[in-house]
Amino acid sequence: MGDWTPEAEIAVQVCTSWAKSVRKKLNMDLFLFGSAIYDKGDQFDSQRSDLDLVAVFEPDVPLAGRLIELQKLHAYKADLETKIIPQLQRINCVEPGVSIVALTRFEVRANVHKSGARRFFDKNYFLNLQSGEERIALSDEAGTVTIPDENRHALEYVQKIRNDYLGMAANGTGGLRDYSGIDPMPKALLRFAAQVRADPDRGQWYDTRLGMEFLFRHLFDRSLESDEFRQLFHKVSVRRGGRGTLKPLSAVDQLHLAEVLYDISSKIDVEEVILWEMALSEYREASAADRKALLRAVVDLLPHASFTRPDDSLHFKMRSPLSTYEVARKLDEQSSLAGFLGVERVRLAKGELQNDELTSPSPIDLVPQVVADWQPDATLMGLELEQSLTQYLDRSEIRESLGNPLVESGGPIFGTDFRPDFKLTWRPEGGRTETCLIEVKRYSKSLAGVMATLEELFLSYEPTFLVVVGEQARLDRLRDETRNLKRLGTNVQIIFVAVDSRTRKKDKRGPN
Repeated sequence: MGDWTPEAEIAVQVCTSWAKSVRKKLNMDLFLFGSAIYDKGDQFDSQRSDLDLVAVFEPDVPLAGRLIELQKLHAYKADLETKIIPQLQRINCVEPGVSIVALTRFEVRANVHKSGARRFFDKNYFLNLQSGEERIALSDEAGTVTIPDENRHALEYVQKIRNDYLGMAANGTGGLRDYSGIDPMPKALLRFAAQVRADPDRGQWYDTRLGMEFLFRHLFDRSLESDEFRQLFHKVSVRRGGRGTLKPLSAVDQLHLAEVLYDISSKIDVEEVILWEMALSEYREASAADRKALLRAVVDLLPHASFTRPDDSLHFKMRSPLSTYEVARKLDEQSSLAGFLGVERVRLAKGELQNDELTSPSPIDLVPQVVADWQPDATLMGLELEQSLTQYLDRSEIRESLGNPLVESGGPIFGTDFRPDFKLTWRPEGGRTETCLIEVKRYSKSLAGVMATLEELFLSYEPTFLVVVGEQARLDRLRDETRNLKRLGTNVQIIFVAVDSRTRKKDKRGPN
């Protein structure tokens, strides 16, 4: 399997075996994430750590289909809870050992997660339990659109209800309890229904009474779709004062109501998330404080943009909703953007700016091309590989081509014990000091080690390069697995350095 710890290896094998049997009868894609695969499973505790799974519906599954799939998944999840007890030698069967987030592809595209995290599915590490593929981002579509917060919060609630419904322990306890409260339906459900009403009057955004009427009208309109809808409508009608026997809402009833809210909340115009760049005319004599003030001005003007290179450069690389880019573009068309920022000129472009004449080229931009020409011996591993790159970077012609940086060992990344192999620093006279980090990694067996290193590097605030050395076929696979890294808008870039495996075999045999 992978490079995981023995405990994590068992957990991955149990989940993989379970997922393959489930996939034969259930049309959902199943993924593993969290401590079992993070950092090679180093933080996974077989007694206390949850196994965190994602289950993704097939495209365009209607409400009735989602209910059927979730009820099937409920039974399969119960089976997994019992399987992990002997396999992981757990002694606790009264608390769930498995957590499943079930979601649609729409929720993946919009990066909706029950926790409220906005980058959960495009900036996280996942293992596909059917194919064995390890990758950053759940899919290439993850995080490509954004939606209004009111709809996002409602969909987060729906996800939480699905998770609670699937949250039983090995002894059968837990999960979503019957609801028999005073309100006809759970108050949180009514509140979120109120939020997604179109054009509410002032003060009505969280009015649970209006949310109840809004949701009940949808139940009435759909009551002829199926026996399940008719029975749910009748039960809710009695609970809000109609004639009949008052009954609590079962776990499946609450799940059904949540899926009605999903259908309402997901019918919304989405907005594309794009990468774009903005270059401002250089003023070389500006102090570091002036540059930081300029950065703050850009943030104030474009609060929904995230910066992929968080330094005081005047060439901003950003990730944002399309509308944020359009704000900047329209201001620039009106000749207002440069004046607001206090610079002479501004250049904008979706994607990358070509031939940017406004700002001086950064020596950091030269690093990928120069390091990619490094040709280490195919037999080198670990420290020897780092020493080879050190010698390469110390060559006079390489130093000169990079602008003569200071090459030193990298310090720990803030908040972690992780220390990148190299730190390159440029201190030109009268110019701006620039730095970048370089970590070199040999890719020989599993992607897990590479992915764990990437997760550490994501925490860096400096431009960072992960140099991956390996056989061409393996690098091609890694390139495919991480192809969306640039789209994520991170400050980490991978440099691929291929070595010839045939050379290594020849070296082992010795000369002919």
